[in-house]
Amino acid sequence: MRGVNYATATATVAMWFAGRGQAARFPRQHRWARRVAAVVFFIGLLSGGADFLGRLFGEDPHARMRCLSNLRQIAQGVQIYANDHRGQFPPTVEALLVEGDLTSDVFVCYATNDTRADGPTTRAIADQFAMPGHMSYVYTGRGLDVRSPPTAVLAYEPPANHQTGGGVMFSDGHAEWLEATRLTRLIDELNAGHNPPRPGRVR
Repeated sequence: MRGVNYATATATVAMWFAGRGQAARFPRQHRWARRVAAVVFFIGLLSGGADFLGRLFGEDPHARMRCLSNLRQIAQGVQIYANDHRGQFPPTVEALLVEGDLTSDVFVCYATNDTRADGPTTRAIADQFAMPGHMSYVYTGRGLDVRSPPTAVLAYEPPANHQTGGGVMFSDGHAEWLEATRLTRLIDELNAGHNPPRPGRVR
């Protein structure tokens, strides 16, 4: 998107200056074209500028929705795994990838510097998750199953991913965005051994 915005602006600038040379010969014919070019230029400039400022202050306009989509796809993979394992959720992310019919893209947060794990086979890709930089979420589904409370957490984003909050995936399959303070409290509950988090502790 950024490339499209800046490319549009650059092309429009070129049209503007090209039109200036012809304007003296055909002032009326080119006046409207220059005005259209100016409007397109400023739209592209504002769009690109908004995107730049958003990234500068850690608020990518697309990253939040993409992460929630990733977490929902991971939830679907968990259900696929559970259907083949008597209702048990995957013990590890590697098992989820191998048997959950997922690609490595869904484990990467767009707001981080993480990259998708790659390899000639699904098993080779799964082995890469042991190395840093390919898994942007924390999986907490080990020991849970389809009978777990709907508020049990299957995965969450570390606060560092977005700074302002992060996505959380629950055992009933839905993903929710929590602001930074609530996300930190939820993680504290999980680290203390409370999954699902205790009622009233994540508000």
